[in-house]
Amino acid sequence: MIGIALTFSASAHAAPLPAPANCLPPPNPADLSVSDVTFAAINASDCYGVVQASSNSASTIGFDGFTPLLVDAVPDGATVTNTVDGVTFTLGVTYLQNPLDQTAGNWSLTWIGGSAPITLDIVAVLQSPSTFVSYLFSDLVLATTPGSGTGTWAINYQFNEDIPILSTFSIYVSGISGATPPAPVDEPASVALLGVAALGLGVLLRRRLARA
Repeated sequence: MIGIALTFSASAHAAPLPAPANCLPPPNPADLSVSDVTFAAINASDCYGVVQASSNSASTIGFDGFTPLLVDAVPDGATVTNTVDGVTFTLGVTYLQNPLDQTAGNWSLTWIGGSAPITLDIVAVLQSPSTFVSYLFSDLVLATTPGSGTGTWAINYQFNEDIPILSTFSIYVSGISGATPPAPVDEPASVALLGVAALGLGVLLRRRLARA
């Protein structure tokens, strides 16, 4: 599925952006939609914005309890990698039609490590030079590891008579489950434990024989 960028007409009397709000229930005052960003052919669970700021952080993305995972991937064709709870994630971003269209494109997420299925919540943040919008994907299931998935993104709002263009794409993460593989068994400790058990069993048998 290909993201479609909307075309806007410049206006000498462009209204200021409304206060940031969630997408659900609709409508969002800035006409944001959960379909602006997709992953694995599904829409976002919710979204938040538009926030007038030149950068984003865990405290400003509109959803609580998230920490940065993959921050400031810069298109076109850029990737960024990070590891959390034993899983290594790589984010890639491209424009739909570089360099003509910088308001829509595709993104990819690959991962390796951990123990599938891995369940997590992520927030994808589209940052322009002056604004950003956040898109929540709740209870995302990564069925296999290693694995990969692709999605689309589109910036569908107007700000100060201009069409915002993507400057960075960031991912925040929360609630990872099933990610950390089981701790390996300490073989020397296990052998020692078996030796102690065998010794105790031998002592018990000798006492029984002595009483017979």
